[in-house]
Amino acid sequence: MEGIKRMTKKSKLEIVTHFLEDDKDYGSDYIDVEVLVDGKVVRKYDDEYHGQGKSRAEGFVDGVKFIQGGTIKERNVADREY
Repeated sequence: MEGIKRMTKKSKLEIVTHFLEDDKDYGSDYIDVEVLVDGKVVRKYDDEYHGQGKSRAEGFVDGVKFIQGGTIKERNVADREY
């Protein structure tokens, strides 16, 4: 929670879900999930099978939004190699 205490203004929160680079339609399982606050990676989570990454990232972002407000953006990117 130390990181949350340091945030004093409403932040731009973003959840970025990473897929393999050849999965342009995002149909396969995702590789990992990152949470960005004001463009800076603050948390990284594993895939759904190993760590419920997307669910954990959404919970983190919901908590930050509850505490201080802000906007949430979600996007998918196909940029991970095998």
